[in-house]
Amino acid sequence: MLEAAGLALGAFAGLRLGAAARDEVASHEHEDEAAQLENSAGSRRNSRTKLLAKGRARQVEGVVTVMLVGEAGVGKTQLCARLATEREQAQMALEGRGPTIAPTWRRAECDLLLDEEHADETRLCFQLLDTPGRRCFAELLVPFYRTCGALVLVFDVGSAASYAEMQRTWLERARKYRLHASRQAPASTVVLAHVLDERAEREVTRRDAASWCAGHSLPYFETHAKDTGANSGWRKMLVHLGRTNLGYKVESTYAATPGVRRSLTAASGGGSFKRALGPANGATPVGSFKLGGAPTPGELH
Repeated sequence: MLEAAGLALGAFAGLRLGAAARDEVASHEHEDEAAQLENSAGSRRNSRTKLLAKGRARQVEGVVTVMLVGEAGVGKTQLCARLATEREQAQMALEGRGPTIAPTWRRAECDLLLDEEHADETRLCFQLLDTPGRRCFAELLVPFYRTCGALVLVFDVGSAASYAEMQRTWLERARKYRLHASRQAPASTVVLAHVLDERAEREVTRRDAASWCAGHSLPYFETHAKDTGANSGWRKMLVHLGRTNLGYKVESTYAATPGVRRSLTAASGGGSFKRALGPANGATPVGSFKLGGAPTPGELH
C-alpha cells in the first residue's frame, strides 16, 4: 500500500513539475515573441526614418537644360540612355533603336558635389535635349540654342570627320545662335569627346582635341561606354554645367589635359569652387532653375 501511494505521489509531482516547466517555457516563448515584435517595430521605424531622410536628401534642388549637338552617329542618344532615369530608359527601350529624327527631351537626375567647402552633394535634374545630326533638321534647333542652359558639342574620337564638323559646322552654329548671347552663363558651352569603340584606333587624340578646345576657351571632357564613378568624364561635365548654370564659379587655371593650360573663369579644371550669388555677368542664365520643377519643351520657346 505504501509503495503504491508513493508511486502515485511521485506521478502527481511529476505531472505538476511538467506543467510548471511547460508554463515556464511558454512564458519565455511569449517574452521572445514580444521582444521580436518590438525589434521588428523598431526596425520598421528606423527604416521609415532612413527613407524619410533619404527622401529629403534626394529632393531635386535645381534643373539645367542641356542641348547635345553633333554629327549623326556620334553617340548623343547613347549618352542620353546612360544618364537617363530608369523610367526614361524604359521609354527609350520601347521606342527602339534608330536615328534621331526630331529633338527629344530626356530626363536625368544626379547627386553631384557642387560646393567643395561644404562637401554635400546636391541632386540636380538635367533635361537633356537629344538632337538629330542631319542637316535637314538644322532649322528646328535654332530656338533651343538660345534657350537651353548649356550646349554640348559632341564628336566621336574614332571619326576625324565628326571632329572636323564639330569644329566647323557645329561650333559656327553655336557662335551664331548662342555664344554671343548676353544671358548665357560663361563656359556653358563645352566639348565632349565620345569613345564609341574602345577597340578601334583613335583618329583624334586627346591632346590634339584638348589643345584645340583650350585655344577656343571651350572646356573639354571625354567619356566612353564603361566610364563610371566619381571621376568619369560625363560626371565631371555635369558638375561643371551645374556649377556654371546655378551660381557657382571658380577663378583658377583651366587645364584640359597635362601640358595644356589656359586661364578660364568658371571652368572645371581645378581650384576651389565657392557658391556665388549668381553668374559672373550678373544676369540670370536662361534654361536654369533653382528649387523648381523640370521645364516642358513649350516653356523653353
